[in-house]
Amino acid sequence: MVDPQEVGITSTRRRRVAGLRREELARLAKISVPYYTRLEQGKHTTASHAVLESLATALRLPPADRAYLHQLAEAGGAAGAPRVPETPVGPETLRLLDALDRVPGILLGPNMDILAVNPAARSFCQATTPEPVGLNAIRWQLFDPRARELFGDDWAAVTAELIGMLRLQAGRAPGHPAITRLVDELDRSSEFFRRVWAEHKVSVGIRRELRMRRPDGTATEMTVETLSVNFARDQTVLLFVPAVSADG
Repeated sequence: MVDPQEVGITSTRRRRVAGLRREELARLAKISVPYYTRLEQGKHTTASHAVLESLATALRLPPADRAYLHQLAEAGGAAGAPRVPETPVGPETLRLLDALDRVPGILLGPNMDILAVNPAARSFCQATTPEPVGLNAIRWQLFDPRARELFGDDWAAVTAELIGMLRLQAGRAPGHPAITRLVDELDRSSEFFRRVWAEHKVSVGIRRELRMRRPDGTATEMTVETLSVNFARDQTVLLFVPAVSADG
């Protein structure tokens, strides 16, 4: 949320809610208030790239949120039923995962279902999740106590990032039945999910250092790299790369 004072806006009027007023945002984006109002109310189904960029700049959106804004606009202006990607897991993607024999790798589908894991990930997860393929990563994070044990203090951040990734996929494929079902389910069953989902934050992936603890008590420092599959935009690879120790 943009603080009005940060963008040079001062007002003596009392604000009922935090953030910019409609007319202030329109002025910062250099568009008319009536036009912005029609956009906000959905009375304009399309907006130009320049207008979207002006709004994103005015709102100080980070790159992932800026891309999400454009995706929503494209989806809203598309005619007919929304496109629902149903990309099968390619053998090339599986070979890539297997080739990374020392780096645990997980392939996620559009609704964060675990589609595949490589032997390194299977070995690392064996004690907490004997068979991860077929599980939903967000559901597991929210409801399996082993997820909190595995990620410790990083649990909330990792779970929020996964929910942000789901939000990004929902923008790419509005109306995707698997995403819709999952969101409806988790909205009813998880207060944490409801709160994070209501923030409308998107994420292109988890990219942070983690301290992951196995059930036997051993801890491993990891960094996470997120890769997009070029020929399957609805699939994402998470790589958990062991951190380099100080002694090399």
